[in-house]
Amino acid sequence: MTRTRGSTVLFGLFLLSGFSGLVYQVLWTRMFALVLGTTVYAVATVLGVFMGGLALGSHVFGRRADRAGSSGLRTYALLELAIAGWACAFPWLMRGSDALYRALWPLVEDSAVGQLGLRVSLVALVLLVPTTWMGGTLPVLSRALVRNRATSGRLVGRLYAVNTFGALCGCALTGFLLLERLGMRNTLWLAGGINLVVGVAALWLAKRSDSPTAAAAPQPQAPADAGPDEPFSLAQRRAVFAVFAASGALSLALEVLWTRALTYFVSVDTWAFSAMLTTFLLGIATGSWVMSAALPRLRDPLRALASVELALGAATAASIPLLRTLYTLTPDLGHGSLPAVLVTKLLASAWIMLLPALLMGAAFPLVGRICIAGTRDEGIGTSTGALFAGNTCGAILGSLGAGFALIPWLGIEGAVLLVAALYASLGLVVWVVRPCSRTVRWSSAAAGLLLLAGAFTFHGQPIVAFSPYLHPDAPLQRAEGWRLLYHRENAHACLAVLENHNGTRALNINGIVTAADNYLDMQVHRMLSHLPILLHPDPHRVLVVGFGMGSTVWGCCQHPLDVEVVELLRDERRTAHYFSAINHGVLDRSLRTLRFRHGDGRNHLLATRERYDVVSFNAIHPRFSANLYTREFYQLCRARLTESGVVCAWMTQNSLTDREWRMLCRSFVEVFPHATLWYCNPEHYCLIGHCSPPEVDLTTWRRRSAQSTVAADLRDSNLANPEVLLGRFLFGGDALRRYVAGAPLNTDDRPRIEFSLEDKHDERRIAEELAAAQQDVAALLPRACEADRTALRRRQAATRHLMSGQIDFWYPRGSTRAAARASSETALRRALALFPDCEDIRRNLQAHDALRASYTARATAQPTDALAHRELGRIALERAELDAARTHLTTAHRLRGDDPETLRLLGLTLLFRGENALSGGTFDRLFTLLRFQMSPDNATAQYAAGIALQRLGHAAGEQWTEQAAKQLPGVAAWFDALQTLARGEGHR
Repeated sequence: MTRTRGSTVLFGLFLLSGFSGLVYQVLWTRMFALVLGTTVYAVATVLGVFMGGLALGSHVFGRRADRAGSSGLRTYALLELAIAGWACAFPWLMRGSDALYRALWPLVEDSAVGQLGLRVSLVALVLLVPTTWMGGTLPVLSRALVRNRATSGRLVGRLYAVNTFGALCGCALTGFLLLERLGMRNTLWLAGGINLVVGVAALWLAKRSDSPTAAAAPQPQAPADAGPDEPFSLAQRRAVFAVFAASGALSLALEVLWTRALTYFVSVDTWAFSAMLTTFLLGIATGSWVMSAALPRLRDPLRALASVELALGAATAASIPLLRTLYTLTPDLGHGSLPAVLVTKLLASAWIMLLPALLMGAAFPLVGRICIAGTRDEGIGTSTGALFAGNTCGAILGSLGAGFALIPWLGIEGAVLLVAALYASLGLVVWVVRPCSRTVRWSSAAAGLLLLAGAFTFHGQPIVAFSPYLHPDAPLQRAEGWRLLYHRENAHACLAVLENHNGTRALNINGIVTAADNYLDMQVHRMLSHLPILLHPDPHRVLVVGFGMGSTVWGCCQHPLDVEVVELLRDERRTAHYFSAINHGVLDRSLRTLRFRHGDGRNHLLATRERYDVVSFNAIHPRFSANLYTREFYQLCRARLTESGVVCAWMTQNSLTDREWRMLCRSFVEVFPHATLWYCNPEHYCLIGHCSPPEVDLTTWRRRSAQSTVAADLRDSNLANPEVLLGRFLFGGDALRRYVAGAPLNTDDRPRIEFSLEDKHDERRIAEELAAAQQDVAALLPRACEADRTALRRRQAATRHLMSGQIDFWYPRGSTRAAARASSETALRRALALFPDCEDIRRNLQAHDALRASYTARATAQPTDALAHRELGRIALERAELDAARTHLTTAHRLRGDDPETLRLLGLTLLFRGENALSGGTFDRLFTLLRFQMSPDNATAQYAAGIALQRLGHAAGEQWTEQAAKQLPGVAAWFDALQTLARGEGHR
């Protein structure tokens, strides 16, 4: 085999080596995150050890490759085979690491420094050896290919480009295909198999190259890289080496900063991260390859390197205004087909990253040409290894420094600008090490200082300001008027508190609203706290995973229990006071029964030896926190529960298909076969896992829920009545197991929920099927008397109507908004007829006591406020207070004149009072105002007018009701339900 053909084969093998290397990095980061916790510190530890191993391998094996008699090709083959063997052993090493972590946890449980040290030690123990082998592949292969320094820059640059291109292929395929299709373990075997094939092929090539025939083959001389006849000076090479190491730090810092910023626009799922890293690696590989080809034509590599670094500074600074335009470029992300979403993620990443990444890649061949040009031919491996080691060590510092120092200190935009200034300063450093005048040197130094001073004084806007909630062009901003109350960009996440024009406050993490203090969300949080505790026969200890707004923790603290909360984001202590209205300053009360832990919930469950009676967790959407929705996580919960323990999982079917929803439920039921499902609202549910068949003693439930502090908290969400909360039971046991049968599992090895994206979701169908499948809650109360059973059945019937009304409101179905609204109101009024005292149902009808008190205060303060009187009249009508309704609506009509909604409500009130003639006259005035334009929006008034005409004996009445029914199907049911309430004919 000729040397040229052998070199081509080696380039191909090194491409496969880069492919497997990135597969390992993605897999190992995910696997160790499961063992060590999904914190940024754990991931940074994995990355730091990974990069440190690469640096160590580059240095050690670079020197080894230059030893006399050393075969770089044979060493490369042995390294690849060793990596393959380590990959095969990795699952068993992980189990050992898991066991060791649990054994040592009690020693460091209360020490953040100790925990970090334990994590670093365990990761280093498992990963340092294989990553050192990986780091050695570039210098030993460089030594095998590069025979003289004249071709060093071009060949080393091409090797780097080929390896990086393989890495980007590994990253893309792992993120977009392999993890979903094969799972983590099978993907690990695939990567190990690739290393095995590469190692065997390299050994075969090494034997061929050592044969007499191969030794006698002619060795064509590659054209030398153009450049100065004399090698660069020692000072120049040292300066360039330092610049390259610093560039490694800046490039990884930028990757961290851009990734954090891009999460606001392309989400935080696996595909988004894969798209970002793929774009980054594509730019580096392409830039390195192009510059390697251009090296023979470059007369001054130092000048070219200085230009590249200066251009990098400019391109990095330009990414700040580009980031601000991303929302307008990706407004509909997540609403198209899967290919469209993936392309959008890639294009958004390329918009920000590609040009700077191209320039980063272009620097490596130039540095190789400069730093290796002055070495002896037999020192090429050492020089290449040193270069790669320096750049990699810089990358470690950049990654950690960006996350833990630059972002909290300067914010994302400020940190990006500082990196840009540092890149430009590096370019000036390279510029001045060339032969130049003293004036040029001083001018360059002054320019660098000015750039850095400008960067330090720059105050950029928080990246959340350009998200869909605050961007001035965003529909959410225009509709709800969100404003920023607090923001904090730190190592863990970008945390913000938002408030809309209704006064609703929301906790926003990385661009995603994870909690809000509105009525319906608060019902969810109160169910997450109180429901599992009330379902437990005798609870003493509770673990809450996730602090959030603090309302769930507050609810748990109202029971006489020891409460422990584990929260990943320490800054949620700072945001807690923005939600003091619902958490009552729970962290400031120094409650003896409350213990706050800063850490990862899964990590805590893995390592702690404590046992809990109740575990409740409220994560963000499963697509963004898949590690808390796998079978293995639920097994961790089960292992930490007492014999009669209960676990409560917040479940959402928002933006999911029916298959995905059932998959998430089945993963839970697989561990807790006695699970029960409870309704919060059409999007949100509580899935309760019981260690034994659940049985509720109604007397005990009433006694515990009637405790003053518990009742007060439940009363704020109109859940204090035990029958209301119990009425939200859907089904469990055998029925739940049948419901999820046949669905796949979401596991640590195959977290399918991360890789599922459908254009159309099944939210309405899921909610309707769950409502239709509701079972008798009396099955959970075998000792309840018949009177209680009857009352509970009636409450459950009311809940079914409530669900129907909410489903129609949340997921409108029909040709018009009027039809959906009428259908929703009809169901809610039927619910209220069955349960007239239920303030929760009245809340959904916007006819509750709190709202009436608010409008009463307005009308008292400003008696001429027509809107306040109109709304008071509407609420009185819904509550069968027809005299009060007539008074308020007449006042509103007098104050405002011919307001269509006031006339409609007044006409209905008069009709239900039996004042048919006045009612008919009022409706006549309304239709004169509307110029008798019949439409679904005024079909309810038309139908009521027809009823009034019929009662007055006019033949046209029947025609009017028939026309209204054609305009708005279901209008008759709407009228009958309202009439039932207005006349006070509900069951009491």
